[in-house]
Amino acid sequence: PSHAPATLPTGPRLFDAAASDPKAVAVADQVMAAVGGEAAWAKAKEIRWHHAIFLDGKTTIDVEHAWDRWNGRHQFVKKQGDSSAKAMYELYSDVATAFIVREEQQEEAATSEDREGLVAEARQRWAEDSYELLMPFKLKEPGVHLAWVEERPLPGAKEPGLDVIKVTFDPGVGLSPGNVYYVVVDKTTHLVDTVELIQAGKSDNQRIGYKWSDWVDVGGLRFATTRQNLGYQGEQIKMDNIRVSDSPDDDLYVPAVKF
Repeated sequence: PSHAPATLPTGPRLFDAAASDPKAVAVADQVMAAVGGEAAWAKAKEIRWHHAIFLDGKTTIDVEHAWDRWNGRHQFVKKQGDSSAKAMYELYSDVATAFIVREEQQEEAATSEDREGLVAEARQRWAEDSYELLMPFKLKEPGVHLAWVEERPLPGAKEPGLDVIKVTFDPGVGLSPGNVYYVVVDKTTHLVDTVELIQAGKSDNQRIGYKWSDWVDVGGLRFATTRQNLGYQGEQIKMDNIRVSDSPDDDLYVPAVKF
């Protein structure tokens, strides 16, 4: 049996603190403590949530995720009219299956072409949505580099109330290793206040900033459930129905990965 979360079979297995700025690592440690701490995070073997993106009041993304951290499995469900599509696959292998779920909850196996497209979409959405929800817990993952940037004042204040650290990745880490994140952390609460994203290939003046809010406590962990685009008020990301379990529900996934 595995005693640690499943990860890519190749690449670094541990965070390399020597390759990051000690001051930035200290801020990351404060963030982890504020959102529940390493021990509580280690107990979270399965995380499930609903993820939605709204543009100008219209829902553009409406999906549900179930992530079996320990066995490297993911279930993805997206609504499409009166039916939904479901993909179940192993994150670090090619084992996958997919279904179309009709209004009366009857499942039909997807065609091979539909399965391929659904699983590809599921992998992309999992990479984006899981990082969106879980970034505070992932600041010291293998292949991540942290750099100290600056202190900033809170709005309307003169004294520095915010720490800013820069997050970059080794090649091959995640689906978008070229992305750069500036994580803005409240010095008092040590919770993430804002995240600024520079997408791979974009310039620094094309940062997209999101304000984090509506923190909730689930399973001994803390999650911000709202992301408000600071440059475009019409975009908002919401995460709800978050569930944390110390035991994965095998019925949600393809057969368990054997170690």
